[in-house]
Amino acid sequence: MTAERRPSAFRRRAAVEMKMRERTIGIGLAAMLAALASCEDCTNSGKTDGGRRDNLTVECRPDQSYNVATAVDLAPGQALDGTICPTPDDKDYFRVQTGASDRILDIHLWNDSGFTNVDLRAAVLMADGSPTQMVFSDSNGAGAPTDIRGAYAVEPSSSYVIEVSDEGNDDFDAAVPYHIEVVLASQPDSHEVNDTIASASADLCNGQAFDGYISTRGDLDFFKCSAAAKPARVKLSFEAGANLGWQPHLLIANDQGQALLDVLLTPDPDSGVYTYKAAVAVTRFESNAQHPEQSRNLSHLGEVTIRVEDQPQNNQPGIHYNYDATEGKYTMTLAVDTGPAGDTEPAERNDSAGMAVAIGNGSTSGFLGTYGDVDWYKITGSGIDQVAEIELSMPADGYVPLGIDKDRVGVNLEIYDARLAVDDDSWGPKS
Repeated sequence: MTAERRPSAFRRRAAVEMKMRERTIGIGLAAMLAALASCEDCTNSGKTDGGRRDNLTVECRPDQSYNVATAVDLAPGQALDGTICPTPDDKDYFRVQTGASDRILDIHLWNDSGFTNVDLRAAVLMADGSPTQMVFSDSNGAGAPTDIRGAYAVEPSSSYVIEVSDEGNDDFDAAVPYHIEVVLASQPDSHEVNDTIASASADLCNGQAFDGYISTRGDLDFFKCSAAAKPARVKLSFEAGANLGWQPHLLIANDQGQALLDVLLTPDPDSGVYTYKAAVAVTRFESNAQHPEQSRNLSHLGEVTIRVEDQPQNNQPGIHYNYDATEGKYTMTLAVDTGPAGDTEPAERNDSAGMAVAIGNGSTSGFLGTYGDVDWYKITGSGIDQVAEIELSMPADGYVPLGIDKDRVGVNLEIYDARLAVDDDSWGPKS
């Protein structure tokens, strides 16, 4: 019979320590579960759009500005802090008073950490709490700190209230506060308000340079020219400095809403300066789907609108702006004429096959005098064995740069039969 082996003193001590650790771990888990149960309101809303931490030990203290009547005064240049707390529909309110010369309210809203689910939102309200269209937010969830701005046109000597909240009112953060400050400024653009076609500036289409500004978020500048004689064209020149802060988008349209020019400008790669020139024909396009050869681009008289704006974002107005009196300005010149001197462009234009001008033996001169200009001519033969010899020439100094490299401008010649099927004799582009 083998004697029972008793554990050594070392093994007995190890067994006791193991049981003590198990007891400690059990107590720790129980305490943590109790803390979670009693601190349910300290966690976030459970969304997983950013994977932020749960701040179990941070006490969130809502401020006392819970409606328009209790809004906290916010002076220009003063930065205040706030927290979106886990209380129902937590929103904070700040009151701003504009001065006698103030026309722009610029709001800066930011935090110092991307480790949060809160998408900050700011909305400008009237003094009585009624809403306005002045709203902006950060919709990118967590991942990077929020730093957003929005400048809006306001009335002088007036009171406004800024409402700060989570964009969806479904997230909060007890540990990451936000910061808010405002700037009040005068309006540098003497042509405001010209944000609609109805309010377009109509006295600037005279060949004289003038300054303009995209001074607020979503600002649109409309200008108006009148075409009184055919074939009319609008001549435009645009310049802006390297520190403009927004990307110019230009749109010219006739009074039927048809776009005559739609271009997004890019700065010079070396200097960063914007320079653009264009001459745009005032036309009206009549489409014929069944007989495309009968579609016509006709000369058109009436009002032409020119729109200047920051590059739109997802079919929404641009978000960039600059109201600095020096860096934020652009300079533009507008004029209307009937084309270059000596141009043989007919009054009803020959920009489409249906309006082709008949020519015969001899020379004919013309101009590519407008943006996207196309000149159509037609030759009628009298015999089946005739050969048409066509020569096209343009002088080396005949180019007028339209804000792009001269080397990229070329002339293109194409020859079609009566059915508008391109012949083998077409060639181009040639420069």
